[in-house]
Amino acid sequence: MEITKAQIKKIHTSKSLLNLEDSFYEALLFRYGVESSKELSKDKAISLIEVLTDIQKEQNNKNKNSTGLSIASLTATRNP
Repeated sequence: MEITKAQIKKIHTSKSLLNLEDSFYEALLFRYGVESSKELSKDKAISLIEVLTDIQKEQNNKNKNSTGLSIASLTATRNP
């Protein structure tokens, strides 16, 4: 089954939020045997999204401050 538009959006949003270098992102895609996220199957897209989520979790853990709150959680507040 083909990748969905929502999956493509999630992948590209994650890439931007993580500030991934193009070479790193291309290497990730290469692991899945494609040159573009649009070439991924739905299942491979799910796997890549999980990898990107794991990378984000690692970055958040590295960004924890002395109070135990992550920078991401501090900046994720919504305006009422």
